[in-house]
Amino acid sequence: MIAQCSVGVGTKPISVRRLTAADERAVDAFLTKVRRQVVQVPSCKAASCQYCYLLEQGGQPGGICGVSLTHPTAARLCIFALRDDWSVTRTLGWLLPPIVHALRARGVERLFYTGAEEWLLRGLYASGFHLEETLLLLQKTDFAVPGGGNRAVDVRPAEDADLPGLLAVDGAAFVPMWQIAGEAFLRYLDRCPFFVVAELDGAVVGFAYAYLVGRHGHLSRIAVHPRYGGRGIGTRLLAEAIRFFQREQVFGITLNTQADNHRARRLYERFGFQVVGREAWVVIKVLA
Repeated sequence: MIAQCSVGVGTKPISVRRLTAADERAVDAFLTKVRRQVVQVPSCKAASCQYCYLLEQGGQPGGICGVSLTHPTAARLCIFALRDDWSVTRTLGWLLPPIVHALRARGVERLFYTGAEEWLLRGLYASGFHLEETLLLLQKTDFAVPGGGNRAVDVRPAEDADLPGLLAVDGAAFVPMWQIAGEAFLRYLDRCPFFVVAELDGAVVGFAYAYLVGRHGHLSRIAVHPRYGGRGIGTRLLAEAIRFFQREQVFGITLNTQADNHRARRLYERFGFQVVGREAWVVIKVLA
Protein backbone atom coordinates (compact mmCIF):
# COMPACT_ATOMS: atom_id res chain seq x y z
CA MET A 1 0.00 0.00 0.00
CA ILE A 2 1.58 3.29 -1.09
CA ALA A 3 0.36 6.77 -0.18
CA GLN A 4 1.59 10.27 0.46
CA CYS A 5 2.88 10.95 3.95
CA SER A 6 0.32 12.10 6.47
CA VAL A 7 1.97 10.86 9.64
CA GLY A 8 5.31 12.57 9.71
CA VAL A 9 7.16 15.43 8.12
CA GLY A 10 7.97 15.88 4.47
CA THR A 11 6.24 14.53 1.38
CA LYS A 12 8.07 11.30 0.70
CA PRO A 13 5.71 8.39 -0.03
CA ILE A 14 4.67 6.02 2.73
CA SER A 15 4.36 2.26 2.39
CA VAL A 16 2.92 -0.33 4.78
CA ARG A 17 3.76 -4.01 4.32
CA ARG A 18 4.35 -7.27 6.16
CA LEU A 19 7.70 -7.53 7.88
CA THR A 20 10.05 -10.10 6.34
CA ALA A 21 13.31 -11.68 7.45
CA ALA A 22 15.13 -9.33 5.08
CA ASP A 23 13.95 -6.34 7.17
CA GLU A 24 15.35 -7.52 10.49
CA ARG A 25 18.70 -5.71 10.32
CA ALA A 26 17.07 -2.41 9.36
CA VAL A 27 14.47 -2.81 12.12
CA ASP A 28 17.16 -3.54 14.72
CA ALA A 29 18.97 -0.36 13.71
CA PHE A 30 15.69 1.56 13.82
CA LEU A 31 14.98 0.41 17.37
CA THR A 32 18.36 1.65 18.58
CA LYS A 33 17.42 5.18 17.46
CA VAL A 34 13.80 5.66 18.55
CA ARG A 35 12.67 6.63 22.03
CA ARG A 36 9.05 5.37 21.93
CA GLN A 37 9.00 1.61 21.59
CA VAL A 38 7.33 -1.40 23.18
CA VAL A 39 8.79 -4.86 22.53
CA GLN A 40 7.13 -7.61 24.57
CA VAL A 41 8.64 -10.53 22.66
CA PRO A 42 12.26 -11.77 22.64
CA SER A 43 13.02 -9.89 19.42
CA CYS A 44 11.49 -8.04 16.48
CA LYS A 45 12.25 -10.86 14.11
CA ALA A 46 9.57 -11.67 11.58
CA ALA A 47 8.82 -14.99 13.27
CA SER A 48 8.22 -13.41 16.70
CA CYS A 49 4.66 -12.35 15.82
CA GLN A 50 2.07 -13.89 13.55
CA TYR A 51 1.31 -10.49 12.05
CA CYS A 52 3.96 -7.78 12.00
CA TYR A 53 3.79 -4.75 9.70
CA LEU A 54 6.42 -2.20 8.79
CA LEU A 55 5.72 1.45 7.95
CA GLU A 56 8.35 3.01 5.69
CA GLN A 57 8.95 6.49 4.38
CA GLY A 58 11.34 6.84 1.50
CA GLY A 59 12.40 3.23 2.00
CA GLN A 60 13.39 3.84 5.64
CA PRO A 61 11.55 2.36 8.68
CA GLY A 62 9.27 4.83 10.39
CA GLY A 63 7.04 2.55 12.45
CA ILE A 64 6.44 -1.08 13.28
CA CYS A 65 3.50 -2.92 14.79
CA GLY A 66 3.19 -6.64 15.57
CA VAL A 67 0.57 -8.84 17.19
CA SER A 68 0.58 -12.44 18.41
CA LEU A 69 -2.38 -14.79 18.72
CA THR A 70 -3.01 -15.84 22.31
CA HIS A 71 -6.20 -17.76 21.46
CA PRO A 72 -8.16 -18.50 18.25
CA THR A 73 -10.34 -15.47 19.09
CA ALA A 74 -7.82 -13.13 20.75
CA ALA A 75 -4.55 -11.43 19.81
CA ARG A 76 -2.10 -9.28 21.77
CA LEU A 77 -0.27 -6.22 20.50
CA CYS A 78 3.32 -6.99 21.46
CA ILE A 79 5.49 -4.74 19.25
CA PHE A 80 5.07 -1.07 18.51
CA ALA A 81 7.64 1.61 17.75
CA LEU A 82 7.75 4.81 15.74
CA ARG A 83 9.96 7.72 14.80
CA ASP A 84 10.35 10.32 17.53
CA ASP A 85 8.81 13.10 15.40
CA TRP A 86 5.71 11.14 14.35
CA SER A 87 2.23 11.09 15.83
CA VAL A 88 1.31 7.88 17.66
CA THR A 89 -2.35 8.12 16.64
CA ARG A 90 -1.58 8.69 12.98
CA THR A 91 1.03 5.94 12.90
CA LEU A 92 -1.47 3.52 14.43
CA GLY A 93 -3.94 4.73 11.81
CA TRP A 94 -1.62 3.37 9.13
CA LEU A 95 -0.46 0.18 10.82
CA LEU A 96 -3.59 -1.12 12.54
CA PRO A 97 -5.96 -1.48 9.52
CA PRO A 98 -4.01 -4.25 7.73
CA ILE A 99 -3.53 -6.05 11.04
CA VAL A 100 -7.22 -5.79 11.94
CA HIS A 101 -8.16 -6.99 8.45
CA ALA A 102 -5.90 -10.05 8.77
CA LEU A 103 -7.18 -10.85 12.27
CA ARG A 104 -10.83 -10.58 11.25
CA ALA A 105 -10.20 -12.90 8.31
CA ARG A 106 -8.85 -15.41 10.80
CA GLY A 107 -11.87 -15.10 13.11
CA VAL A 108 -10.13 -13.11 15.85
CA GLU A 109 -12.65 -11.09 17.86
CA ARG A 110 -10.46 -9.04 20.20
CA LEU A 111 -7.12 -7.28 20.00
CA PHE A 112 -5.63 -6.25 23.34
CA TYR A 113 -2.58 -4.58 24.81
CA THR A 114 -1.19 -4.87 28.34
CA GLY A 115 1.23 -2.22 29.52
CA ALA A 116 1.81 1.08 31.30
CA GLU A 117 3.25 3.26 28.51
CA GLU A 118 0.95 6.29 28.61
CA TRP A 119 2.03 7.58 25.20
CA LEU A 120 0.88 4.34 23.57
CA LEU A 121 -2.26 4.01 25.68
CA ARG A 122 -3.42 7.47 24.58
CA GLY A 123 -2.96 6.49 20.95
CA LEU A 124 -4.79 3.19 21.43
CA TYR A 125 -7.74 4.92 23.11
CA ALA A 126 -7.95 7.27 20.11
CA SER A 127 -7.86 4.18 17.85
CA GLY A 128 -10.94 2.54 19.34
CA PHE A 129 -9.47 0.63 22.29
CA HIS A 130 -11.16 0.79 25.69
CA LEU A 131 -9.96 0.05 29.22
CA GLU A 132 -10.84 -3.51 30.22
CA GLU A 133 -9.06 -3.97 33.55
CA THR A 134 -6.08 -3.01 35.69
CA LEU A 135 -3.28 -5.32 36.78
CA LEU A 136 -1.67 -4.94 40.20
CA LEU A 137 1.83 -5.89 41.30
CA LEU A 138 2.04 -7.67 44.66
CA GLN A 139 5.22 -8.44 46.59
CA LYS A 140 6.30 -10.61 49.52
CA THR A 141 9.72 -10.43 51.18
CA ASP A 142 9.57 -13.42 53.52
CA PHE A 143 8.80 -17.13 53.23
CA ALA A 144 6.01 -17.44 55.78
CA VAL A 145 3.32 -19.97 54.81
CA PRO A 146 0.14 -19.57 56.91
CA GLY A 147 -1.43 -22.75 55.54
CA GLY A 148 -0.34 -25.72 53.46
CA GLY A 149 -3.63 -26.23 51.65
CA ASN A 150 -5.09 -29.55 50.59
CA ARG A 151 -2.61 -32.30 51.48
CA ALA A 152 -4.69 -34.94 49.68
CA VAL A 153 -3.69 -33.37 46.37
CA ASP A 154 -0.58 -34.76 44.70
CA VAL A 155 1.68 -31.88 43.62
CA ARG A 156 4.47 -32.99 41.28
CA PRO A 157 6.67 -31.56 38.51
CA ALA A 158 4.78 -31.02 35.27
CA GLU A 159 5.67 -33.08 32.20
CA ASP A 160 5.05 -32.76 28.48
CA ALA A 161 2.44 -35.51 28.79
CA ASP A 162 0.40 -33.20 31.06
CA LEU A 163 -0.28 -30.78 28.20
CA PRO A 164 -3.92 -31.87 27.60
CA GLY A 165 -4.68 -31.48 31.29
CA LEU A 166 -2.93 -28.10 31.46
CA LEU A 167 -4.92 -26.82 28.49
CA ALA A 168 -8.17 -28.08 30.03
CA VAL A 169 -7.52 -26.31 33.34
CA ASP A 170 -6.32 -23.13 31.66
CA GLY A 171 -9.32 -23.04 29.29
CA ALA A 172 -11.77 -23.45 32.16
CA ALA A 173 -10.06 -21.03 34.55
CA PHE A 174 -9.41 -18.07 32.24
CA VAL A 175 -11.25 -16.07 29.61
CA PRO A 176 -9.85 -16.47 26.06
CA MET A 177 -7.72 -13.34 26.30
CA TRP A 178 -5.63 -14.83 29.12
CA GLN A 179 -5.47 -18.44 27.95
CA ILE A 180 -2.13 -19.99 27.00
CA ALA A 181 -1.50 -21.77 23.72
CA GLY A 182 -0.09 -25.28 23.73
CA GLU A 183 3.23 -24.15 22.21
CA ALA A 184 3.67 -21.61 25.01
CA PHE A 185 3.01 -24.25 27.66
CA LEU A 186 5.74 -26.42 26.17
CA ARG A 187 8.17 -23.47 26.27
CA TYR A 188 7.33 -22.81 29.92
CA LEU A 189 7.76 -26.49 30.75
CA ASP A 190 11.22 -26.32 29.23
CA ARG A 191 12.33 -22.99 30.70
CA CYS A 192 10.63 -22.45 34.06
CA PRO A 193 12.60 -23.81 37.03
CA PHE A 194 9.31 -24.28 38.90
CA PHE A 195 6.36 -25.81 37.07
CA VAL A 196 4.09 -28.16 39.00
CA VAL A 197 0.67 -29.71 38.52
CA ALA A 198 -1.91 -30.55 41.18
CA GLU A 199 -3.37 -33.99 40.57
CA LEU A 200 -6.50 -35.43 42.19
CA ASP A 201 -7.82 -38.93 41.46
CA GLY A 202 -5.44 -39.16 38.51
CA ALA A 203 -6.61 -35.93 36.85
CA VAL A 204 -4.75 -32.60 36.56
CA VAL A 205 -6.89 -30.09 38.47
CA GLY A 206 -4.44 -27.19 38.77
CA PHE A 207 -0.95 -25.95 38.01
CA ALA A 208 1.54 -23.24 38.88
CA TYR A 209 4.76 -22.00 37.33
CA ALA A 210 7.37 -19.43 38.22
CA TYR A 211 10.74 -18.13 37.09
CA LEU A 212 13.80 -16.46 38.55
CA VAL A 213 15.40 -13.17 37.55
CA GLY A 214 18.72 -13.13 39.35
CA ARG A 215 17.83 -13.37 43.06
CA HIS A 216 14.23 -12.31 42.44
CA GLY A 217 11.33 -14.74 42.10
CA HIS A 218 8.17 -14.14 40.07
CA LEU A 219 5.12 -16.37 40.32
CA SER A 220 3.72 -16.22 36.81
CA ARG A 221 0.50 -18.19 37.18
CA ILE A 222 -1.61 -20.28 39.52
CA ALA A 223 -4.68 -21.94 38.04
CA VAL A 224 -7.27 -24.31 39.48
CA HIS A 225 -10.11 -25.85 37.50
CA PRO A 226 -13.33 -24.10 38.66
CA ARG A 227 -14.92 -27.49 39.27
CA TYR A 228 -12.40 -28.02 42.08
CA GLY A 229 -12.51 -24.54 43.57
CA GLY A 230 -12.80 -24.09 47.31
CA ARG A 231 -10.84 -27.26 48.13
CA GLY A 232 -7.56 -25.63 49.15
CA ILE A 233 -5.79 -26.50 45.89
CA GLY A 234 -4.76 -22.92 45.12
CA THR A 235 -3.47 -22.55 48.68
CA ARG A 236 -1.43 -25.73 48.27
CA LEU A 237 0.09 -24.55 44.98
CA LEU A 238 0.97 -21.15 46.45
CA ALA A 239 2.59 -22.78 49.48
CA GLU A 240 4.66 -25.05 47.23
CA ALA A 241 5.79 -22.05 45.15
CA ILE A 242 6.92 -20.16 48.25
CA ARG A 243 8.86 -23.19 49.47
CA PHE A 244 10.58 -23.33 46.07
CA PHE A 245 11.56 -19.66 46.34
CA GLN A 246 12.85 -20.28 49.86
CA ARG A 247 15.11 -23.07 48.60
CA GLU A 248 16.38 -20.69 45.93
CA GLN A 249 17.01 -18.01 48.59
CA VAL A 250 15.41 -15.21 46.61
CA PHE A 251 15.29 -11.69 48.04
CA GLY A 252 11.67 -11.09 47.11
CA ILE A 253 8.65 -12.68 45.43
CA THR A 254 6.25 -10.89 43.11
CA LEU A 255 3.08 -11.74 41.22
CA ASN A 256 0.40 -9.96 39.22
CA THR A 257 -3.36 -10.14 39.54
CA GLN A 258 -6.37 -8.23 38.28
CA ALA A 259 -7.49 -5.41 40.57
CA ASP A 260 -11.04 -6.83 40.66
CA ASN A 261 -9.99 -10.45 41.35
CA HIS A 262 -10.91 -10.16 45.01
CA ARG A 263 -10.82 -13.90 45.74
CA ALA A 264 -7.23 -14.24 44.52
CA ARG A 265 -6.18 -11.06 46.31
CA ARG A 266 -7.55 -12.38 49.61
CA LEU A 267 -5.45 -15.53 49.19
CA TYR A 268 -2.30 -13.62 48.33
CA GLU A 269 -2.77 -11.11 51.14
CA ARG A 270 -3.28 -13.95 53.64
CA PHE A 271 0.16 -15.19 52.58
CA GLY A 272 1.66 -11.76 53.22
CA PHE A 273 1.72 -10.30 49.71
CA GLN A 274 1.15 -6.56 49.58
CA VAL A 275 0.14 -4.35 46.68
CA VAL A 276 3.16 -2.26 45.70
CA GLY A 277 1.67 -0.49 42.72
CA ARG A 278 -0.33 -0.52 39.54
CA GLU A 279 1.49 -2.81 37.14
CA ALA A 280 -0.35 -2.26 33.87
CA TRP A 281 -3.57 -1.43 32.10
CA VAL A 282 -5.35 -3.87 29.80
CA VAL A 283 -7.02 -2.18 26.83
CA ILE A 284 -9.10 -3.95 24.18
CA LYS A 285 -10.35 -3.27 20.67
CA VAL A 286 -13.38 -5.36 19.69
CA LEU A 287 -13.03 -6.60 16.11
CA ALA A 288 -16.16 -8.73 15.69
